[in-house]
Amino acid sequence: MGNKSQMIADALRNANEGLGDIEFESDISTMMPQRYHSALDAKRARVVPIPDNKKLNLEGYYLHEGRDPEKELKYKYPGADFGTEADTVNVLSGSLGLDTWAHEFGHRAGSKEFGARLYDGMYAKTEKQWKNAIDFWVDQNRSKFKTRKHAEADLIKKIKEQEYREDAFKMEKDPQKNRRMWSKRENEYKDQGYSVDERIEMHEDLSKQKDEEPNSLRNELEKAFNSIKPS
Repeated sequence: MGNKSQMIADALRNANEGLGDIEFESDISTMMPQRYHSALDAKRARVVPIPDNKKLNLEGYYLHEGRDPEKELKYKYPGADFGTEADTVNVLSGSLGLDTWAHEFGHRAGSKEFGARLYDGMYAKTEKQWKNAIDFWVDQNRSKFKTRKHAEADLIKKIKEQEYREDAFKMEKDPQKNRRMWSKRENEYKDQGYSVDERIEMHEDLSKQKDEEPNSLRNELEKAFNSIKPS
């Protein structure tokens, strides 16, 4: 009887942990593009304890599988034990938040820093998250901007471009379902005076900067444009 009770208790505990994992992953998924959702795995998440939960310059990191963790992580802080387990998403205790988890899981999905910073802004839900996104955007491009307002305007522009691009990928998967959404975005860009060729060039440039999207972007966008042309 005792063994049976223990088995039931273990099963309930595992079920509760599983529900917690699902909720954790679900919350983070709202802060990243859908194509990154497959990278979410609560069992790969780690919290790095920092004395007094102090907020440091480093907020989190992802350790790639098959790479030397000593070379990937060179940050040191007195009293902190930085985990070095491969294929783990680590967030420092002073920086816990959905936006930080989403940023680091984005790296697990294959996002380079440019793309991760862009999504920080795109999926910001609070004023604090938006402020953090701008701060990081300034840090990433400090020599490019004369003022913080200039940086914010540039981030907004890049987000708009990326939203348009995300819609193109969705349109490719299911043209009928996304026709209304695509037409709305198409009209927005027409109102801004972009030609089809200019928009394709714009997104090709963004693709080179992100260094993570398919090289066939021009073909994908052209097919998406053609699919909504009047017959």
